[in-house]
Amino acid sequence: MPAQLFFTTGIPVCLWFLTRDKRGSGFQPLNERNKSGRGTGFQPVSPPLRDRRGETLFIDARKLGTLQTRTLRILSGLEEAECVPGTSDPLPTSDIGRIVYTYRQWRGEPAPDWWDAQCGTGFQPVMDADQRQDAAATRSGKEVQRQDAAATRIGKEDQRQDAAATWAFKPIPGFAQSATTEEIAKHAHVLTPGRYVGVEDIEEDAEPFAEKYPRLVAEVEECLAEGERLGSLVRSRLSAVEEVNDAE
Repeated sequence: MPAQLFFTTGIPVCLWFLTRDKRGSGFQPLNERNKSGRGTGFQPVSPPLRDRRGETLFIDARKLGTLQTRTLRILSGLEEAECVPGTSDPLPTSDIGRIVYTYRQWRGEPAPDWWDAQCGTGFQPVMDADQRQDAAATRSGKEVQRQDAAATRIGKEDQRQDAAATWAFKPIPGFAQSATTEEIAKHAHVLTPGRYVGVEDIEEDAEPFAEKYPRLVAEVEECLAEGERLGSLVRSRLSAVEEVNDAE
């Protein structure tokens, strides 16, 4: 987690979530306990989760969040405006959404009903038939409404397939990676996430340096000239104020 996220410490911290069952067998332990303090059994999970035995998910979220004050950083995805409309789920583009959905994908949980193929790069919630019909009626009346509803039915299966493809867990360099017990042993069992997630991909700059350098120099000179102009303007206004005071 990023630095300055908690009041009690200003350094980055690690949160660990443990489970008693990674088999993905379709059952998970109950939270209820008997008098001896032991669990009372398992409850079914539908559909079954992925078999994650021997695997550990590492998420490096140190770069997430924004400074609310000089000493406190906050994560986006908590406010109602940062949630998927009609649900309490954080937006996939929010800080909490990036963490939550990466974890759920790694576990093998089913995609939310609103998830579609666009959620991998941006947010565009899936509209149900009624929403599409309302939108169509607003645009062009009943005829367009029927055409839009028909198109929705035809593309519904393709939409589910695309959504399933984008929902599948994929390692994100610099952010998330699943490591096996053997890979952790190679790192002497050091559990720092940065050792496993790697380095974030950096987009290559296609602009040649011979062209970029003169352009950047021109931009700097333009900014300096604008700064001098504004400085002269401020000095002239201050002089005018001083003259008014002297006249009084």
